[in-house]
Amino acid sequence: MITKFNFYLKEPSADTETLIYMFCSFAGQRLKYSTREKIHPYYWNDKTQSAKKNFAGYYTLNGYLDKVKQIAQDLIREAISADKPLTVETLRDSLNNRLQGAAKQNEQPINLLNTYMQVNKVLLAPNTLKKYNTLRNHLIDFQSRYKFKITFDSINTIRFDEHYRAYLLNDLNHLNTSVAKDIITLKVFLNWCVRCGYSTNTEYKKFKAKEPETDLIALDEAELMQLYNFDFSENLHLEQVRDVFCFQCFSGLRFSDVKKLTRENIKGDIISIFVQKTGKYLKVPLNDYSLELMQKYDFKLPVITNQKTNEQIKKICKIAGIDTMVMTTKFKGVEVIREIKPKFELIVTHTGRRTFITLSLERGMAPELIMEITGQKTYREFRKYLKLTEKVVTTAMTNVWSKEPNLKVV
Repeated sequence: MITKFNFYLKEPSADTETLIYMFCSFAGQRLKYSTREKIHPYYWNDKTQSAKKNFAGYYTLNGYLDKVKQIAQDLIREAISADKPLTVETLRDSLNNRLQGAAKQNEQPINLLNTYMQVNKVLLAPNTLKKYNTLRNHLIDFQSRYKFKITFDSINTIRFDEHYRAYLLNDLNHLNTSVAKDIITLKVFLNWCVRCGYSTNTEYKKFKAKEPETDLIALDEAELMQLYNFDFSENLHLEQVRDVFCFQCFSGLRFSDVKKLTRENIKGDIISIFVQKTGKYLKVPLNDYSLELMQKYDFKLPVITNQKTNEQIKKICKIAGIDTMVMTTKFKGVEVIREIKPKFELIVTHTGRRTFITLSLERGMAPELIMEITGQKTYREFRKYLKLTEKVVTTAMTNVWSKEPNLKVV
């Protein structure tokens, strides 16, 4: 079969960029195919049907046009060898599929992170999107500093894993917890790349990304009541921040969910709210404390930004006397870092959720009920927030092994 290929401009006399078309003649048929590439006629050579050398991207563009032609030739040859019917429509469809697959394989991880974030913009919480943007910035910086070209082949190697971890630990001074989170984020992204056909390399699954156990900071019952009852009447702003934090301690809600809470979310004595992080509705019963705080602000809590709340809650807890000295343990590589700080320095918005879980357990609420209220689906997830205090253990032991008052020894 004699096959002929030509490349022409859609508008050869245009004063702006115009599309480049490929014309393919085969078996008495003629395919007009848009390459989706554009060029200004000034930079186009009609005789060679290619970009001139004074065009900045001439080498890349001409290489792509050759690739389109080669793929079309291969498809025609394959059809003839397999004795399959070949029409303009079937060739166009096959060419589209083959080129899209090739384009996917040529996409690079760093560029695809932008695509991933754009595609999942409405599905992921803002803080989760920030993780992927941070990952992208880390990869760009790592590639630049160490001249380590990041491709799907290079990123799926133990060499990358070792060097990237060293970069996070040494150059960015990250702790093991942050390193693990970064690697987990990377693996989720690479899973998506494989699912979408951008890569077939799955060596990244061997990268270890287990988060080390960290010290769990939660208020005990005395500290929570001390904070809840402290008189901040002379500073309305501090009182409001305190109340929002205490509401978290009494409800177990995430800060992001408290922020969007309105009267419409209250159905009787139940909070019903759509949780963006899980993509599901959560129903949380109001108790005496959480209801009191909601009523105080007419069911619209005065929530400021998470960053400002984290700054202010430390100041508030210091004023309220939450100053027990606490030892924390952190890990950086094999290095163990121990610090002793007053408790108020360690309090953040997430402490509220942890406090609710810990105190609910101390008061005898079953773990299954706590998980139902907080929206945690697995015990492994629940365990990360759980602080098994001495009081919890002692109470459980006493309840199980105490002598019954009227039990007689036989």
